[in-house]
Amino acid sequence: NIGAVRLCLDNGASIEEVIEIDNSTPVHIACAQGSTEILKLMYEKQTEIFLEVIHAQDTMHMTPLHKAAMFDHVDIVEFLLDKGAYIDALDKEKRSPLLLAASRNCINCVCYFLSKGASIKIKDSKSRNLLHLL
Repeated sequence: NIGAVRLCLDNGASIEEVIEIDNSTPVHIACAQGSTEILKLMYEKQTEIFLEVIHAQDTMHMTPLHKAAMFDHVDIVEFLLDKGAYIDALDKEKRSPLLLAASRNCINCVCYFLSKGASIKIKDSKSRNLLHLL
């Protein structure tokens, strides 16, 4: 609910506060849910913090970009990359957002990451590359 999020942000809620047991931030959650409008509101209200939080890792070392990629939210991936998210960040299993998207059949994100120059040389913790996961 964007109205509720706006109210919280207007009254001092921080987007960098860890709110889940897995160390997810509100930005992680918005990215996983595909909430582009809420994500843009967070950026507008807390720009400097947002530019730091897009690199935050949860307990699985996933960044908000990983969360968007694993649910095929291309519009959010595009927004995050535009704001400086690291395209080849690795999670705990050494998966980049591209590898994670491939492992979950998120073909739209796979194509987008490839068009933006994501590394195809990265291998996960089981030595699987993009072709293995596709």
